[in-house]
Amino acid sequence: RLRFGGVVGRQQTRPEIRFEISKELASRAAVPYASAATELRTAMAGTVATRYTGGDTPLDVVVRLRDEDRDDVSDLGQVPVQSVLKSVLRVGDIGDVSEGEVPIEIKRVDKARMVTVGAGVEGRSLGDVAADVDAILADLTVPPGVTVRYAGSVEEQRESFADLFALLALGFFLVYLVMAAQFESWLDPFVIMFSIPFAITGAIGALILTGTTLSVPLGRSTVSCTSSPGEA
Repeated sequence: RLRFGGVVGRQQTRPEIRFEISKELASRAAVPYASAATELRTAMAGTVATRYTGGDTPLDVVVRLRDEDRDDVSDLGQVPVQSVLKSVLRVGDIGDVSEGEVPIEIKRVDKARMVTVGAGVEGRSLGDVAADVDAILADLTVPPGVTVRYAGSVEEQRESFADLFALLALGFFLVYLVMAAQFESWLDPFVIMFSIPFAITGAIGALILTGTTLSVPLGRSTVSCTSSPGEA
């Protein structure tokens, strides 16, 4: 049973007003993108035109539309913009205004967007759950430019088991060298070491009979989905 924690970093969104400029219309009207963006920024956020220094504290003089002129999204289309031909037209003539939502936080790894899916595991071992996720991911069609990798507890568990097997192999080798030095023979240590697998089978059998899993205490498990730079 999985207790999903949701999509971290994409749970909360905030409203956004988008203004998309048509390349064809802007080209016909001879209006640079920068000019339209500057006029929109001035109308909504304001631009510091000068600084008032008559008092004790200097104050910035900000030029922008009145509050009542910025309440309606459709008012953005009425913002005037000047073309390179010195003609004045509205930004609504070269683009469209729309409303949408964007995530409050966008996580990136190596300049690529990342979405983390987290889940807590109850009643099953982490390895079994990871195997089920592997089977699901094997049948999942991943879009081009998107990679999926494990993080959190699954990553730590697999790294721990990999280190464990490497240390076991190193331990067998060192024990063999010590016994070879004691017996002054390269073959006699094998007589003792061949009995070790029988002890391992006994330990594994005890784990199976008692229903005990071989695990490493870890925390939360996550799966990271990373898109290549430039991908949405």
